[in-house]
Amino acid sequence: MNKKLLSLTIQLLAIFFLFKYFVIDNTSEKKFILFESSSLIYLVVFLISLKLFIGYIFFIILNTISNRKNDLADVSTIFLFGGMINQLLPGAGHAYKYYKLKSSSKILLSQFLVSQTIFTLNSLLSLIFLALLTGIILVAKFNFNYLILIFFSLIIVLIYFYKNYKNFFKKKLINIKKLEDILNQLKIIKDIIKAKYLKFIFIHLGFVFMVMLESVSFFIALKLFGAEITLIKASYIYIITALTKTVLLINYFGIFELILLSVSTIIIPGVEDILILGISFTVINTFSLILAAITMPSIRFIKKKIS
Repeated sequence: MNKKLLSLTIQLLAIFFLFKYFVIDNTSEKKFILFESSSLIYLVVFLISLKLFIGYIFFIILNTISNRKNDLADVSTIFLFGGMINQLLPGAGHAYKYYKLKSSSKILLSQFLVSQTIFTLNSLLSLIFLALLTGIILVAKFNFNYLILIFFSLIIVLIYFYKNYKNFFKKKLINIKKLEDILNQLKIIKDIIKAKYLKFIFIHLGFVFMVMLESVSFFIALKLFGAEITLIKASYIYIITALTKTVLLINYFGIFELILLSVSTIIIPGVEDILILGISFTVINTFSLILAAITMPSIRFIKKKIS
């Protein structure tokens, strides 16, 4: 009930700010300068490559956990299409990914849940690590009070995350039939992880690199928008925004933009129309995800036609 109330509040806030910017403030089309930039195509190509890299990371995780050689194009496509569905119906994308992977690659529920959990936790840990790193760099240029604020904010975030995910997995385990079979499968997966722990270390480094690339894409968008900002500041703003969104477990329209607005007001108060930038970046990011999702099957189709 609390989560539904929070989601509704965020939706109403997003609508209010959009109404304010477009109606009350009489926003002109010039504020969408990001779409008019001649360099926008480079940002789109960069984001498509990033999405394909993310799909590849999930493919590596799934291969390792399932201990089999799955098809890269198939897994990546399903993962990216699942991401698209999550944009429209939060949570539904995970169900789509499982049933498609079960049908095409004979992936077990335990294998999918562990793979998805490893993906989510690695992404979260990478965000936390880079948030601390960029935060410390920025603190050195500001004052000690910001370090205290970052420290306590992260503690609150971690407590919130632990409570929500703990309850989430408890409910999942209670509702799963044939629990004994699932536990046996998890033991097998645990042995696989122990045997291939070095591989998982490299996978985690891949996640750190992935978050760094996401931060660079946001920095590029800010520069195309005309903002005077350093890479460190842009990275910190993006990472804190993405981290907060991940921990809140809410993926509805407006959440990224509202968090971005709040964080940017503190870090770069001089940049105007940051909400418009957030909306523009989300649109471009979603468009790039769609293109990335259809890239792999398109390549496969072309190869079949040629051969």
